[in-house]
Amino acid sequence: MTRVVKEYSERKNEIIDIAQKLFYQKGYDATSIANIIEVVNIAKGTFYHYFKSKEDLLYQLTKRQGENILQKVKCIACDKNLSGIEKFQKIIDDISSYKVDNVEAMIVMTKAMYKPENIKLRLSIQDIIKVSSGEFSKVVLQGVNEGVFYTDYPEFITDIIFSIGIYIRDEFAEYICKDNPEPGSYDKLKTKFRMYQNSIEKLLGVKKGVIKMFDEDILNVFIRRR
Repeated sequence: MTRVVKEYSERKNEIIDIAQKLFYQKGYDATSIANIIEVVNIAKGTFYHYFKSKEDLLYQLTKRQGENILQKVKCIACDKNLSGIEKFQKIIDDISSYKVDNVEAMIVMTKAMYKPENIKLRLSIQDIIKVSSGEFSKVVLQGVNEGVFYTDYPEFITDIIFSIGIYIRDEFAEYICKDNPEPGSYDKLKTKFRMYQNSIEKLLGVKKGVIKMFDEDILNVFIRRR
């Protein structure tokens, strides 16, 4: 069969897209490089032209998702037509929608990254996500200046918000990665998400319900697809 010549970025993204589907369908461990190149219809050498290993491919998949989210955050933070609180909520809503639209990739990445041997990958992706902390800081500062957020430390508050978010992400990942979660563990997970919501409200000095950090319907999408 004749192989089609494609631009570097187009071919690379094609490999990532197909690997993502295979990881989701078969599991990361059960998917081999041979499986990927067979479906993409490329030579083994072509695969290694783009990726050093299957682990590198996973990193590139995760990096792509993180960069897409960061770009969304930057665009919202720069929108001069929105107030600080509108920007904050839109960032949360758009990130949530993006994750739902890419639920397969998110589940694949979560299950793979939380394997003990992939801790370095998890930490490297965490660094990518933290880059958006600076954009969040701008939004919080705008909200403080507008009198809708109340904190004396807007430049540091997002570091705390992200730290709590990482804790919640870890709790979510632990649940997602279990084949048979213990009875009652889902209710505990939902309680922790509500605690997250409550903590952010207090950190920003806003009344209950002014911002929405947790949507149970979105959480259920991931639970059903895991």
